[in-house]
Amino acid sequence: MNELEKLRKLTQTLTSNGYLTDQTNAWKYAFDSVNDAVCIVNPSLKIKFLNKIFCDKINAHSDQYVNEDLSFIFKDLDFLDEIKKDSIGKENTIHYAESFRTSLNGWYEGWRHSITTNTGKLIGYIYVFTNVTQRKLALEALKASESNYRLLFDKMQDGFALHEMLFDDKGVPYDYKFLKVNDAFEKLTGLKAEDLINRTRTEIFPELESSWLSIFIRVVMTGESIRFDNYSSELDKQLDVTAFSPMPGHFACIFSDITEKTLITRHLNETTELLEGVLNAIPDIIGVQDSNHNLIKYNKAGLDFFNVTSEDIKGKKCFEMMNRDENCDECQTRICKATKAPAKLERYIEELKGWYDCRSYPILNHAGEVTKVIEHLRDISDSKRDQAKQQMYYQKMNQAFRRLKFMITAVDGYLWEKEKGALEQDLVHTYVDPSMCREFFGIHGEDEAVCQQAYGRTTSELLCDLRDKGLKNTFGSVCSITDKHCEEQGVPCEYFEMGYVEHNKGRPNWFIVRVRKTPIYNDMGECTGMLGFANNCSEESNAIKELLELGLADGRIKQLATDTDEAKIYWLVKKKDEGKSLNHLDFP
Repeated sequence: MNELEKLRKLTQTLTSNGYLTDQTNAWKYAFDSVNDAVCIVNPSLKIKFLNKIFCDKINAHSDQYVNEDLSFIFKDLDFLDEIKKDSIGKENTIHYAESFRTSLNGWYEGWRHSITTNTGKLIGYIYVFTNVTQRKLALEALKASESNYRLLFDKMQDGFALHEMLFDDKGVPYDYKFLKVNDAFEKLTGLKAEDLINRTRTEIFPELESSWLSIFIRVVMTGESIRFDNYSSELDKQLDVTAFSPMPGHFACIFSDITEKTLITRHLNETTELLEGVLNAIPDIIGVQDSNHNLIKYNKAGLDFFNVTSEDIKGKKCFEMMNRDENCDECQTRICKATKAPAKLERYIEELKGWYDCRSYPILNHAGEVTKVIEHLRDISDSKRDQAKQQMYYQKMNQAFRRLKFMITAVDGYLWEKEKGALEQDLVHTYVDPSMCREFFGIHGEDEAVCQQAYGRTTSELLCDLRDKGLKNTFGSVCSITDKHCEEQGVPCEYFEMGYVEHNKGRPNWFIVRVRKTPIYNDMGECTGMLGFANNCSEESNAIKELLELGLADGRIKQLATDTDEAKIYWLVKKKDEGKSLNHLDFP
């Protein structure tokens, strides 16, 4: 009865909107989605619609019996007489007890409901027939023999469970336990029979809604069969349940999972109410046209864009809305019709003075023919202009990168960049000049591979790798210290950094490097990295020594103390004896 009520409401909604007679193809899939056989007739009992289930049962096409009398599909004369008598009465809903319907080749329970307009005018009837063959066979099998019952029990597609009601000392039912379940019930619940048998509902489904127990108590106490649908939060499923009492103190249930069907019906109802609002909320132009480009509908954006009403577009072709006498040379709808698949074109439409993303989607009938096309037009003129600007900026950026790469490779010196790592301790390299990697850190190979090995690592880590190879770098030990000094100063600083770099077991290489470092700050004024550039001045040793001595003498150059094992001041080239004076420069 609940299923009938849903179908009745859907039918009334479609009828009140004029869809029942004019736009059957737009809503009939709603009836095709249910598992019951549905037949709609006019007041004279002339057939107006048969859903897919009904057509499959009588082996007919959906349009074969339209406008024919019910006698063409029902060969049960007694039932026809009953239907004709019922059509004289005023009852809105009539129930037909389960009976074997020859035309449908099975046992069916039926309902008839009157279809009326908003003004109360009778315009037809909807007949819904529910297949109860399995239930009928199950009952007959239970009465016939245990062997037949077992065969049906195991082969049923619906879940089946037999229960024993439990009573307290006062004879009040309070729970029930499972006695038997079939394979379909195991699949439905995801539980095995051995985990269910002789266990109570409270043990298996402690959160099951109390309304279920109330219904099953009623079945046991009254002996009447009840069919209902309800949601089980334990299983997260909507179930169609037939409960009956095969013997005193016991009840059995047949379960059908109708979750998908319930969701479809619910979604259809929501879609019927919301589709118009959704379409009108979309700012793009969306239209529906038939297979000959005749307009059927536009959403609000389309009507506003062309400054027309729904009445204005009747009988017009889509290209006529752009003041054209024939179809566009490039037409995605024509492609869509030919391929029976969605089609897309981006094109400049002269009449609309802009670039548009044009898409068409086909609607096919059962025969696979295109009956309607949904057309979607989006103005992408701004996007096209942005793309042109982005392309121009991309070209300029490439040119700038080419110039920068040329300058980096052409300059006589070393360039590197560091930034603070995740722990915000020592700075890690985000770029190191390949030649610097080779000369100071002992990393060899192609330029890209060399830089990749140094990426994301601190100077100390690179020096550790050097020591692991049995080599030494007194020059590199002061690099991180000058980083810290430059960060403390907060301005670009220049240093003379000196030391030995030993690549082999032979004589070490002597380096004097003039370095300029610049701290990098973010918007919050926090130092986030360091840029560095260096020139190798090793061949100008005497000039540098004189420059440093004069600078130290008149205070223009400052000595920076350090606690490293490699040096005591930056100008020291090798470790001195602890007791020796450090007031002069020692060059080799």
